[in-house]
Amino acid sequence: MNNEPENLLNYALVKDVNIPLQEGSMEVQYIQTNDVYQIIYLDEGCLLQIFSFQISQTQNAHYNSVKDIGGILREKFLYDPQNQICRNLFLQKNEIVVVISGTPSYKFSLIIQCQQQNICDIIELNLLSEYQQYGKSYIDRKYPSSYLNENILSIIYQTDNGYDVLLYDLKSQNNKIGPNLAIAHSSSLFKQSSLISFVYSYKEQLHLLTSADNKQKLQHYLLRRSPQVCVDQESVTQDVKFLLRNSYQEKEINIKLKISPKVPPSPPDPGSDEKRGFPLWAILLIVGGVILLFGIGITIWCCKKKKEKDDLYQSIP
Repeated sequence: MNNEPENLLNYALVKDVNIPLQEGSMEVQYIQTNDVYQIIYLDEGCLLQIFSFQISQTQNAHYNSVKDIGGILREKFLYDPQNQICRNLFLQKNEIVVVISGTPSYKFSLIIQCQQQNICDIIELNLLSEYQQYGKSYIDRKYPSSYLNENILSIIYQTDNGYDVLLYDLKSQNNKIGPNLAIAHSSSLFKQSSLISFVYSYKEQLHLLTSADNKQKLQHYLLRRSPQVCVDQESVTQDVKFLLRNSYQEKEINIKLKISPKVPPSPPDPGSDEKRGFPLWAILLIVGGVILLFGIGITIWCCKKKKEKDDLYQSIP
């Protein structure tokens, strides 16, 4: 390769695949076992469509399978078509993540089964997790609004003052209280400009690159999936105040914090039994054995004496 731009006119057009004209997002995957390509398309009305086709000059037809995500959420009382707009779609293995403006975003399990050639149907589409939206903020449609890397979902919400970037851990399971909350947050006061939020892993540590603070430069942060308290002492005991705050409200929480080093239990001292003297259990075992043997001896002696008396009575005429 000469690293020069390629002219598409140098290649033969094999196939045209028509997708819906309305706005939406899509993912493309290749199923090697069936030699089938799939376009997974989600429109703003939350209608999921899968177009399956094979690369062939003789076969131009494609197969279409449809699932209404809005209907699935409606059954669980989680969907309002007047306030919800599906903004983005991510595909990873057998799961899809649907980013929605106006309500929480959702993760579904997706199972596709191909029977023959390009006939592939959506067999299962089940709700797995929910991810809480940021207040009443909405997702801007003019710029890229979400990213997914290293199982971290970044969603950019538009506010009155700018943008808020929230990061969600897709590995976490739903809690018993409600949707999963964000694990990290950053704000930007820049309006009418796109934001970058990119997560990557290096040496088993997550890193975040974002343009929230400066649209001319990327800021670098370390990212952790769960909160951590860092101290410079082995033992800490004190009252700590945590301030929880967002653009709408704030809450202060007082917590009694106690941190102590984890000391492994000491191994048993081999000479401890000798220092304490002869163990009680051994004394009881010996006494019990002596009593048992003494009882068996008495029984045998009594039986023997009885037998001698019986033999003596039988010998008298």
